[in-house]
Amino acid sequence: MPSIIEVLRERLDKKSLGQPATEQEITEFETRYGITFPNDVREYFLKINGVDSGGFVALEPLRNWKLLIEDTEFRPDEICKILSDADHYFTFGTYDISVWSWAIKLNTDPTVDTPVVVIFQEATKVADTFTSFLHQFIMDSAESLLGP
Repeated sequence: MPSIIEVLRERLDKKSLGQPATEQEITEFETRYGITFPNDVREYFLKINGVDSGGFVALEPLRNWKLLIEDTEFRPDEICKILSDADHYFTFGTYDISVWSWAIKLNTDPTVDTPVVVIFQEATKVADTFTSFLHQFIMDSAESLLGP
């Protein structure tokens, strides 16, 4: 059975997929932030590294991933009120031209939970892992990942 990454590659227009990241780029990012990517996120970078669906939905390439507290869409004091551990969440995608943002929790242990939240006035968990996020994204729709 193909991985969800392979399913994404088969179903999406090749022009919408990003240029795969290198191991060196991944290692540099992990070192800079003191995290280790779980296998599913690493595979995403090595095989897809971003999805641009033409404006309304974007899953960002590695070079655009950033901590929530670094994201200029959010004021650090405000984002910490809606998500107490915002300093462990990385934004990786948007829906409807930055109205909703998706973020994933990452840390030094790639085997612990990596919940995905959508942020729109509050943070709502929409998936337990990056793989489950991608599964919903491709099998259901991006709209299914917007929370209540």
